[in-house]
Amino acid sequence: MTYELTPARLEATVQDAVRTLGRGPVFELHLFGDVGPEWGVTGWSEEGGPVPDAPGLYAVYAKDVSRVRREIGPEVPVGEAGLLYVGKAERSLAARDVRQHFGTGKTGRSTVRRTFAALLEHSALLWPVLRAGGKPSSKSPATFDLSERSEEALTRWMVDHLVLRVWVPEVPVALGDVEKHVITAWRPPLNLTHAGPRPHIKAARAWMVALAAAQDEEQPQADWEPATLGDLFRVRPEQYGLRGSVGLWTELRVRFASEPMPASRAELQGLVESAIEEILAEAMPYDRESVHMVRYNVGGMSQGLVHLPWWRETAVPMILGRWQKWADARRAG
Repeated sequence: MTYELTPARLEATVQDAVRTLGRGPVFELHLFGDVGPEWGVTGWSEEGGPVPDAPGLYAVYAKDVSRVRREIGPEVPVGEAGLLYVGKAERSLAARDVRQHFGTGKTGRSTVRRTFAALLEHSALLWPVLRAGGKPSSKSPATFDLSERSEEALTRWMVDHLVLRVWVPEVPVALGDVEKHVITAWRPPLNLTHAGPRPHIKAARAWMVALAAAQDEEQPQADWEPATLGDLFRVRPEQYGLRGSVGLWTELRVRFASEPMPASRAELQGLVESAIEEILAEAMPYDRESVHMVRYNVGGMSQGLVHLPWWRETAVPMILGRWQKWADARRAG
């Protein structure tokens, strides 16, 4: 049974939630179980014990504000107190907040986890994949999971960098009403609803969705013609050299998706080679011919390796050839 709250009672309940979420016990997060996909996460406070197995609200805070600011980027306005996100758990704070939002393999079902993933793509070296069984529709919008290595990396980052405070109401109440008032008052920087516009977060999440979708993109018909620079990457090569090149090819496809077709072959070559150089700036040397892109490691023998001669001798000439075919067709038409 959920109790109806009068305006006065709602205000008092919101103030109680604000006090507890702002100054209540701090729950540290800890990993347990086997390393990797079997990791579990638990929350514990010296004052409050384990995270309650009860409905309530939770607030996610930065453990080290300056470090989190640096890693999620200056566009996210993290305040001095380190508040990042406020949410509700209708059934269990332990299950919803800790096990879902912080659990490895849960990114596709956790909005706050997807937000962290999108903001940490480069600093934590994360790579999105299409959510299993997840074809987008009007009722099920496009979303993404993470590769197995990236899931583990995100879990470790969240455990190392975040802490929680929780609030459990004395009697069952409409948590959504209380949550809305708390979010409206505090405007946590990672909340997408009731906290004002968040164009940077939405753009970062959209980029991850696009990267995931491009990996499962249907190949075009034989008579299809490219319209943008990104379209030159739509038809995937039969072979990539090493497996990490799949990630680089996909990233270039999405990066240039809306870029107008260059006016010349030289302009195209300059754009593509500059983009490759910029993206691979985060890569680590592997041998004389390859670099290692941790983000692109989704398994397989080559483990995220990008073979540089394949790009110089095969991939870039292939893209130039596709542009030339497009340019010749336009001149002939």
